[in-house]
Amino acid sequence: MSLIHTFEPAQQGEENEILFIIEKFNPLLSKYARRLSAEDGKNELIFFLLAFIKKADLTKFQFDAQLIAYLEQSVVHEYIRLSKKYDKTNQHEQLLGDENINAEVQDFALASDSNLFVSSCFQKLND
Repeated sequence: MSLIHTFEPAQQGEENEILFIIEKFNPLLSKYARRLSAEDGKNELIFFLLAFIKKADLTKFQFDAQLIAYLEQSVVHEYIRLSKKYDKTNQHEQLLGDENINAEVQDFALASDSNLFVSSCFQKLND
């Protein structure tokens, strides 16, 4: 059975066909999931593949090779989109991390100032 004919029942929700397609493209998904270095990278790529299966207009493809090439290119574009998303998330986390460190330093400085104030009060009381 050709891949195009496998997509037709998969679009109707046939679980065995959906699993077959996911297994067929698992090496491609794993390759880009590793490159993402994110916990949910593979899950997001699988979710993308499921959405692709549901939305694909099979009338555009006469041969399996056309469908495979189109799907591979689509996965690459999704990888790029996710990569940019994760980069932005990491940058925001780093900025927030820096802000938290700055806040901790300020809290420590305020605590140190308070300790100095209390120490000076004790010294004045002892004098």
